[in-house]
Amino acid sequence: MSWENLAEIFDGIEVLQTYSEDGSAQNNRTGAVLGGGAALAAGVALGAASLPLAVPLLVASGVFAGAKGEETVKNAAKGIGFLFGEVARGIGGVLDVFKSDEDFCYRGVERLQNGYYEEAIEDFTQAMTINPKCIDAYFFRGCIRSDMGDYQGAISDYTQTIQLDSDYTDAYRNRAHILAAQGNYKRAALDLTQCISLDPNDADIYFMRGKMCLELNDYQSAVADYTKVIEMNSGCVEAYFIRGCIYLDLENYKKAVEDFILVIKINPEDINTYFHLIDAYIGLGDYSNAVVYLNYLIQSNPKSTDAYFK
Repeated sequence: MSWENLAEIFDGIEVLQTYSEDGSAQNNRTGAVLGGGAALAAGVALGAASLPLAVPLLVASGVFAGAKGEETVKNAAKGIGFLFGEVARGIGGVLDVFKSDEDFCYRGVERLQNGYYEEAIEDFTQAMTINPKCIDAYFFRGCIRSDMGDYQGAISDYTQTIQLDSDYTDAYRNRAHILAAQGNYKRAALDLTQCISLDPNDADIYFMRGKMCLELNDYQSAVADYTKVIEMNSGCVEAYFIRGCIYLDLENYKKAVEDFILVIKINPEDINTYFHLIDAYIGLGDYSNAVVYLNYLIQSNPKSTDAYFK
């Protein structure tokens, strides 16, 4: 299967376009469509350059408040908020106002939100200098480093975050993104498994771990993860499609037919799924249904040489 054909298979689905060094594909269907470094159906992109700057709203939820509570933090933020308009741009002699790690973290977040990454890094680093256990400063700096392309620096910061707080779910998630983009699928899967143990209700994490399982050729575990995604989000067409491809590769044609039919019900315009469905019917020896769908494809596109050939 050529890269061009592979791209067509994922038409309309966000993909990681890292096929293989020479553009080749493996012989089996899942290897050609999903595994071995091929493009993966998205949900969460794995390309390092497209990693999100995943900064949860920690300030608003009282992360820096300690025992003071959420409202106190919000009021404190309002109290120094008048500074941020100028301070975020590095203007004015107000640095001496910031005395604590919390002060620098607040300003770092403000600068981060305004896109002043270098200045935000300075603030988070200053917060760490004042308080080496300032967990959120490490996490925020890791987010910025990741977004700026300093992936090893980001991994270091996320690792430090986790060492200080082993329940910091977002640090595991963000580190897994980078590890996956670097091809370290086993370690990424371990981080995602930790995320699931901390937050078992996040379908995106199961989806991403399913990708790691595919890269590790652990198809049964991938099926389990995509099944979990479907249980949590019955409208996730990508999960049905990928699971159908895995079933097709495992020669579980009946299950593949079921998944591809569900994909078509959700997205009837996806012509490529029809071809996979037809392959599954052929695998079952059900040529009558295969011909029915081939006739449909030909009626829809009389110039479809693939449909005539099949």
